[in-house]
Amino acid sequence: MYNLSGVVLQLIILNVIMFLISMFFFGNGGAEFLMLHFPTSEGFRPYQIVSHMFMHAGPLHLLFNMMALAYIGPSLERYWGAQKFLFYYLSCGIGSFLFAFGMNYLMWYLFGKDPYSVSLGASGAVMGLLMAGALITPDRQISLIFPPITLKLKVMVPLIMIIEWFISTRGISTGIGHFAHLGGAFTGLIMIGIWRKFYGRH
Repeated sequence: MYNLSGVVLQLIILNVIMFLISMFFFGNGGAEFLMLHFPTSEGFRPYQIVSHMFMHAGPLHLLFNMMALAYIGPSLERYWGAQKFLFYYLSCGIGSFLFAFGMNYLMWYLFGKDPYSVSLGASGAVMGLLMAGALITPDRQISLIFPPITLKLKVMVPLIMIIEWFISTRGISTGIGHFAHLGGAFTGLIMIGIWRKFYGRH
């Protein structure tokens, strides 16, 4: 169904292996030392900024992220090449952390809302890929599982971002890192904007 070659295939394999190791050796709680703890907490370690991108809370969390990576990733890897694709992917994952940290700290400082305890998953990096798809191949269609509809990327990605922003700024508790998703998308938007401005081709 998908041409899972190169970096995309390696990322999927790594995510699956990390999930299986975490669940097998550390049980349902997973390997918390690899998850991203809030930077002001005692559990935070710098390596978690990268390691958390390869940890997932459960099979469905892993499945949805890997399906999205498999759908949008191969075309972007072919378009950019392996090295640029991997750089973009990891940058969006790290950017999602920075944005989420800043916004969660701001929400805590202004409104007294407790910051998240741990964060994990490839969702921030994947949102960056979806943003790239919306900018590079805006008319490409993607079918959602819930709700079961098909939308063009140029419609779906802004819609997701609006929903994510509404949920995160209203303090609605969903157990999902909405600020991290937004951070990945914003990082991708900024990176592609810079590439277009200074290099003429994103």
